[in-house]
Amino acid sequence: MRLSLLLGIAVSTGLCCSPAFAQQVPQTSKTTQPVTRSAAAPENGRYAPTAGHTESSSSAQPAPLNLRMGAVTTGLHGFYDYQSNGTLRGRLWMSKTDPQQIQSVYMLALDGADTTKINTTRRVGYARSTDGGASWQSTREIQPGFRLGFPSIDVKADGTPYIATHGDPDGQGVRTLVYTGSASALTFSRTGMFERLSILGSEGEDGAGVIWPSLIINPKDATKQVVVATLSQATGADTEPVHVSVSNVGSNGPWSVVGEELINTSSGGRNVLATSAGGKVGLAYFHFDTSTVNNKAGIYLTESTNGGNSWGAPVRIIDNMLLDNGDTANAGVSFDLLYNGEEPQVVADGSTLAVDHGPSVLADESVFFWNAAKGVHRLAITDTSKGLGIVGRPDNGADPRVIDQPGMGFIAYPTISLGDDGRHIVAVFMAAAEYTDIEGNTISVISEDGFQYFRLWAVGSPDGGATWGQPRIIQDFAGDGTDSASIEYPLAAATGSVKDNNFTLSLTYQARRKPGMYAFIVTDIDGATAGNQPADRGPITETFQYFQRTTLDPTFFGEPASVGNEHGSDANFRFVESFPNPASGTYTVSYALPTSGSVSLKIYNMLGTEVMAPVNGENGYNGTYTRHLDLSGLASGQYRMLLEQNGRSISQPLTIVR
Repeated sequence: MRLSLLLGIAVSTGLCCSPAFAQQVPQTSKTTQPVTRSAAAPENGRYAPTAGHTESSSSAQPAPLNLRMGAVTTGLHGFYDYQSNGTLRGRLWMSKTDPQQIQSVYMLALDGADTTKINTTRRVGYARSTDGGASWQSTREIQPGFRLGFPSIDVKADGTPYIATHGDPDGQGVRTLVYTGSASALTFSRTGMFERLSILGSEGEDGAGVIWPSLIINPKDATKQVVVATLSQATGADTEPVHVSVSNVGSNGPWSVVGEELINTSSGGRNVLATSAGGKVGLAYFHFDTSTVNNKAGIYLTESTNGGNSWGAPVRIIDNMLLDNGDTANAGVSFDLLYNGEEPQVVADGSTLAVDHGPSVLADESVFFWNAAKGVHRLAITDTSKGLGIVGRPDNGADPRVIDQPGMGFIAYPTISLGDDGRHIVAVFMAAAEYTDIEGNTISVISEDGFQYFRLWAVGSPDGGATWGQPRIIQDFAGDGTDSASIEYPLAAATGSVKDNNFTLSLTYQARRKPGMYAFIVTDIDGATAGNQPADRGPITETFQYFQRTTLDPTFFGEPASVGNEHGSDANFRFVESFPNPASGTYTVSYALPTSGSVSLKIYNMLGTEVMAPVNGENGYNGTYTRHLDLSGLASGQYRMLLEQNGRSISQPLTIVR
């Protein structure tokens, strides 16, 4: 599949000035295919990438996608949509003493040919690299033939991996399990099986018990592990506590309660563990009580100073009502927790006017950052000038191909990585794309089946979260001109290497040629109301786990960002004068630069293809510049002119008539 829509300004504003980002925008028209609708008059203002690959099955699996930025497949691939019940459990593990040693887990399904097989063939896969991610060894089943899901990994100092996951080993219902791997081979054995029922004696739907585990090796005693989990939707009870167990590493032990809070059991196991440099254990979890009486909803943090044996009182660090304008940490929230020294750092997503992703209009979906010194700070917000997120839910009535995607945030799954210098922080997240063109049309990047394409963005702080740069694209829709993909569910390594203010970011994510979802039945579009409805789920296509190691140079961290400063510009970085517009032949543009540094002035058509580069990476200095451009070689139509310098960018529309 090839990408059929990348507006020039939206893509280009996501570029980092590092050489690793130089090929982000397609350079010739050969990298795109005609859109499935007229570019001049898109039906309902939306475009869809065209199909270039057939759907796969377990007997004929496609080659991995050709992604950019040095992405390498870990060898793990399958069909399951990892986003269901989502938050970050399976963090990419990388050795703090030897960053060449990396281990990862991934939930997949062996067979996605139809919806009757994809769920029963769900597995947990494992991959490792001993050369910094350049090459990988992997196994798609840590227990062959056994259904597992939602893994979390930690690794002992000797390289032995431990994976917490959940499955049904005895036919009584799903429960938390632990698998111990070999430090020298890709083999695992089940060594732990936790009590299925909750502390209150409850079980959930279909007999499911305490599941969705997160696991860490006890920082106070490497022979012990800490596992937290939650009950799967208790029958006959609305609330259950967060469960914790401290036991011998690789084994199981009794459950106890973290704090005294009872949380709504539809939480989907949204709980994240992290350890501090001094050995504290931190737990972040989401409380779902949105009643007007109690109003306890939000993200809570509790800490243990004795390896998880006892915990402090939970503190709500991110209120369900984040800001005065009514932003909410929604019920589809995802978040991540790490420690910078002894100080906890949290990233989370949120949205306005929606506690869950129901039929209400979404607006201002955002990524937020919290630490004790800064409080809550917004890192990124829906911005159609950049193609970052979507402002409103697609209108199913206007276009039956545009699917309502329940449980799916359109800016979501933030993950965090901290520099080993104690100062730099990078947050990564996935976002769908929606643009508003110069005629006011709303343009979404969707598949022919109506599902949003996602790509990865990152935003960085050079000073421990006090100030932040602008969000930038770090993995785009398009590959090398033969592939496009939806890029989803990033997981960053806890630590990034910083040298000369360059941040080396390591992460894994999922990529697939066509977006869709398995986990939730979506809006009915085929008229069927019973039985399997694959058309209502979207296409089930092969998914791949990728590893990417990207160097972010100092310009990535930029200057302090503000919500209203959409393009990272200031009063001295601007277009001064441009005429005539519309233009037909000669066009004059003047622009002001506030400082020295590499500068580019480029023109893109409405498909995102660069058509002219009057200034391409030249060194510029403080001052005003004027260029006289010959546009006689360009066809009539709408274009965008983009000016970039030192990680900042501004744009303006350009119309050519003949």
